[in-house]
Amino acid sequence: MTMKRVPVARLARHGIRTEDGHEVGVAIAGAGMPLVVAHGFAAQGILYAQTLSRLVSMGFKVVAVDVPGHGGTHLPPLPAVSIPAYVQRLTDAIDTLGIRRGVFMGHSMGGRLMAEVAASRPEACAALVLIDAALGAGWDTQMQDLRRHPGAWASMAYKLVCDTLAIADPADPRQTMRILSLFVGPSLSARPWRLLPPAGALLGAPGSASVLDQLGRAGVATIVINGDADRLVTMDAATDAATRLGADLVAVHGGHHSWMLNDPETLPAIVSELLDGTLGDAWQSAVAAAGLDPLTATLPEIEGAFLSENSLAAFLSPPVEFVGSSPRRPARYSWERLTPAA
Repeated sequence: MTMKRVPVARLARHGIRTEDGHEVGVAIAGAGMPLVVAHGFAAQGILYAQTLSRLVSMGFKVVAVDVPGHGGTHLPPLPAVSIPAYVQRLTDAIDTLGIRRGVFMGHSMGGRLMAEVAASRPEACAALVLIDAALGAGWDTQMQDLRRHPGAWASMAYKLVCDTLAIADPADPRQTMRILSLFVGPSLSARPWRLLPPAGALLGAPGSASVLDQLGRAGVATIVINGDADRLVTMDAATDAATRLGADLVAVHGGHHSWMLNDPETLPAIVSELLDGTLGDAWQSAVAAAGLDPLTATLPEIEGAFLSENSLAAFLSPPVEFVGSSPRRPARYSWERLTPAA
């Protein structure tokens, strides 16, 4: 295995308070282009720390936000427990952190939330990366079935169990224990009742076609990444979402719903490839629109252009440490870029 020196980011966890007094948990590291990340249902931002630390080395200031009812973020008032209320909490956190523009990324439920944020504020989104996101006709049909047919819950429970088991990797028990300790501990065993409102928000959300069409009309540069073995958000759902958006579609071969958790190398490898294509083009366009030369702008200059003056995100970011040589294994999954629509 090739040894190489890599910058290691230690994500710093913080609790912030938005202007209206709501507490929000965030994990921040890095310098450069802001990358705002929203996690999936029953997770929290720090659960993705291994993957996110690798994205820091690509010139991103990673800001992982805990969505309501997860991690350090409190639930909205009960009458307001809905997808729009969750989107508002996420938008408020972005504003409180002083992030004027950046790349938005979301996994599963977080993908739906980030799509909603980008649709409401396309000028703030340099690019949108949706990972096994709760979007598309196939996903909407599953939610409709759950609302109409009680028997559909057995099928959904089976899919959830299969996805949870897929996180375990017999070939890498150390990684499996690391992820399960983060997942089962803080996410589930602390206050599991907090997961009921987010589940209800997903179940009661309107179909995703309108937000996808709104994003498509706004021309937001979008990449859809999906595991082709995902039972929850199938490739049919991802293809529908990508088609409506006119987006790039990346199929991760053998990837289940949370494939990035049991292999922290695959998503950074995909992002590295995308930086030579759609994502890189969007990055350069955003930097140029900020009045900088994409070829010569430094990470501090880029960060300064995309954060507000006296940004809280800049204040809370720890320094990026450069450590000695360490092994970096290749990505476990292979992937393929597809073109669902012209």
